[in-house]
Amino acid sequence: MMRETRTQLTWLLTVMCLTASLPVLRAAPEAAAGTGAAGNSHRFEVSADTYIDAYNPNISYGSATWLMFRADSRLVPLLRFDVSTIPSGSYVTAAVLHLYVPAEQSSDTYREPCRLAAYCVSRDWVTGEATWVRAAAGVPWQSAGCNGTSDRCQEHNANEIGETTGLGQRVDIPVTTIVQRWVSGNNHGLVLRGYSEEWGRTAFYSSRFVNRDLRPWLEVQWTVPTPTHTHTATSTATCTPTASPTPTPTETPTPTQTVPPSATPSPTATRTQTPTVTSTRTASPTITPFRLYLPILTR
Repeated sequence: MMRETRTQLTWLLTVMCLTASLPVLRAAPEAAAGTGAAGNSHRFEVSADTYIDAYNPNISYGSATWLMFRADSRLVPLLRFDVSTIPSGSYVTAAVLHLYVPAEQSSDTYREPCRLAAYCVSRDWVTGEATWVRAAAGVPWQSAGCNGTSDRCQEHNANEIGETTGLGQRVDIPVTTIVQRWVSGNNHGLVLRGYSEEWGRTAFYSSRFVNRDLRPWLEVQWTVPTPTHTHTATSTATCTPTASPTPTPTETPTPTQTVPPSATPSPTATRTQTPTVTSTRTASPTITPFRLYLPILTR
């Protein structure tokens, strides 16, 4: 019977161990399927934008509906996007900044060629306070125009260049390198500067333009690293030790089962009462001689 109990206990522990490992085994395929080969894609609306002007160094343009730009970097737009929903550690496969050139520009504000590149900004700036000389009220740029080493990155990816193609057209500027920086660290936005010393100039619709579809926006594609579920091995290992010690306790009841043999002397104790019956029989002959003497006394 104790052998059956041990077998049942071992079977119960095995089932419990397998049941505990099932959720981990299911989680691994789901996590891998969630990332997918295509990854994730999202449109991010601009959260803050303005431009700064070397010709009017103390004026803030935080309420303007156009962002002015010059290829000689004397007029430079600042833009910021909140990409905090991209999980930390993600790999940005592509990121493109989309801007729209107003069709109603005159020849005074629009002139080609107009090529531009994006640089990551390294410090905070405030939309309604940023000017050519300061990032915020009381906080000057290290170098006017967001040009210092503590103001922005000094280099950009040479393959990430945008160019205007006409009035009323959209301009696409690759910014994959910058967005990867944002996901991996701090995000202070970007500044648009001329790609080379040219005389081109243009304007872009800002976040305050009435038509939302023509405002700046950011398109990002990324992949989340597939978690290597080494936890599966850990949980399997946890079950194995739990099952191993269990047989040791089952062997402990074996000495307890030796108790039934010691109970066998109980029947032997019953046999000792048999001599008590024998002693009763020896008492009856003693009465018999007393009756034999009675007739003699009568005579």
